[in-house]
Amino acid sequence: MKVWINLLVIFIVQLVAIPSVAITPSDDLLIAGAARTRLWVDDLYISNPGAAPVTVNVMWLVRNQANPDPITRTFSIDPKATLILADVILETFGVERGNGAFRITSDGGEVIANLIAVAVIEDENGSRTFGSGFEGIPTSEATTAGQTTTLMGIVATSRFRTNLFATAGATGVTMELDLLDPWGPVIDTATVTLEPYEPWLSEITNLWDINELVNATAAVRVTSGSVVIFGSKIDNHEMSQD
Repeated sequence: MKVWINLLVIFIVQLVAIPSVAITPSDDLLIAGAARTRLWVDDLYISNPGAAPVTVNVMWLVRNQANPDPITRTFSIDPKATLILADVILETFGVERGNGAFRITSDGGEVIANLIAVAVIEDENGSRTFGSGFEGIPTSEATTAGQTTTLMGIVATSRFRTNLFATAGATGVTMELDLLDPWGPVIDTATVTLEPYEPWLSEITNLWDINELVNATAAVRVTSGSVVIFGSKIDNHEMSQD
């Protein structure tokens, strides 16, 4: 289902993987994490901040595989208008259960994009709604070979855990992920290689040889290719987007 509004909608989200501090317009964006599960449903917002109409191509990238020819849907967006694709994975792409990412390209001007993921939890405490936001990151701002990006506030406890999301660029990526304790020493290192436009998610306890830690930092060193990567802090109530 798609909905149009003639307002510029901007959702401010916290990302630590790239230097942007606000939603950034581009003609080639990656939203590195998306899922439709028994708990989570995603709504995709794409805004045209310019003075001319734009055409956008929205591509669904399936997790844990290369995506050289992804399923693509095309839309036109008027000046200053926002395209809203509610429950985008099911309603736009026909996928009832899926994990992956989105690539959004545009012709005629730059756009901004944000994914809002919402979960409704039913338990002994009643019905509760949780949400998180995933910003569209320009591919030009991805971390590339020879560069390092930093993820902070990494945690693994009985209450919370950190998940890492990433999507590789056009040539894939190989990256070394150093886990640092708050005082600087390296606790463990992992190597991850992804194919072109491959989305990836990992709980940190599956990536590094750890059981519990608080306020750690990851230094992500890209040795080839490019990647958009970020972390999310998840309550250990059954809320993971996987």
